[in-house]
Amino acid sequence: MNNYLYISVGEFSVYYTLRNIRKETFHDAKDEYGRVFSYSKENDYYLFNLSTDKNEAIKKAKIYASENNLQLKKVNDSLIVVGKIGDAKQKRESKYGVSGGFIEKKKPDEPIVWTIPKRSEEEKALEKQKQLEYDLKIANEKKARVKYFSDPDWKIIRRYFYHSIIYKNNNDWNWNLHTYKQYSLEWRKEAREIFNIASGFMKDMLFNIDNKFFFSPRQLEIVLSIYCKQFGRKGSKAYQKEFDRLITKFGE
Repeated sequence: MNNYLYISVGEFSVYYTLRNIRKETFHDAKDEYGRVFSYSKENDYYLFNLSTDKNEAIKKAKIYASENNLQLKKVNDSLIVVGKIGDAKQKRESKYGVSGGFIEKKKPDEPIVWTIPKRSEEEKALEKQKQLEYDLKIANEKKARVKYFSDPDWKIIRRYFYHSIIYKNNNDWNWNLHTYKQYSLEWRKEAREIFNIASGFMKDMLFNIDNKFFFSPRQLEIVLSIYCKQFGRKGSKAYQKEFDRLITKFGE
């Protein structure tokens, strides 16, 4: 079930609220054979307040689900309702003697009046502006990562890491990769099976490359050092020449 509704209790435990769980793709990555792999996650979205009455909330949620062709999730034939109205208030009053920051109490003997917080138009505009700035920041960071890993050298480094992983594990576990012609259908199937059960630092770094996640400075040094050892032992002229070239390009 990748898209469904459920009923919960909103912040401050005032209203029953309708929420929407959606499984969404946040990144697509290609392996060296051109196949695309999508990475997805479930996002939980607040839709709107339903009611302070449980039965009325369920009724409204069912109408919305029907009109929008979505399932209102059930467990053991009962609609999910997390908590109940007043829970959060009671916990705050029990712990602190008041229900939080949303109180009006002038004298010690006056009862606590719990009110729903309301935002001014200026506060709403400021929140919207902050959200726009945050969205722009995320978009710019994504563009920077895509540009960084679009360099052709990363494709070469990725291929080297992939081959190192599968051939090392092929030898350690006595697989039959060497019996197939490289890049044949049988070779690709065997390589994929080996890669799927492999683990370790190199696979973790390959995941970063595929998903365009920046390395820490130390991770980058290790990744480039592993790659450059194919040119010569560490400290040799051939090794150092390639390492200096790559660390100058990617280390800024």
